[in-house]
Amino acid sequence: MVDEDHAGPMLRSVVYGQLWPSREPVRMECYSGGCLGARWQTQPHSCGIHAFKERHDAAAFPAMWEARRFSPSELPRQCIVGQVSLWGRVIEHERGYRGEIAYPYALLLSDAQRHLAASLARRYGVDVLVEPRAA
Repeated sequence: MVDEDHAGPMLRSVVYGQLWPSREPVRMECYSGGCLGARWQTQPHSCGIHAFKERHDAAAFPAMWEARRFSPSELPRQCIVGQVSLWGRVIEHERGYRGEIAYPYALLLSDAQRHLAASLARRYGVDVLVEPRAA
């Protein structure tokens, strides 16, 4: 998801609500009382930064989690699909991976998100691509 602070747009986890700091990897840490930023205290859950093998799975993921609090018209504007580098403990699943540590590799914005491209590229030091307008 995209959020804003005094420096402009920044990335926020769909699941945990955690802000992704500029030019720093995110490390998921699980404690006996729950995960960093997680709302599940003692319930079973899957810790980590989720990455998908297929773009359509990544695009569908927000609707499965806390993004439900947004109306459907807000989701395309607020969610960004991209590629991520994962390291540390990485677990492969049928549709993707769950990693202990992650950093954005590249971001793909919709045409409606074009205005965010330069700011996100500067903030995270990654390639930011914008999909061409639909014909």
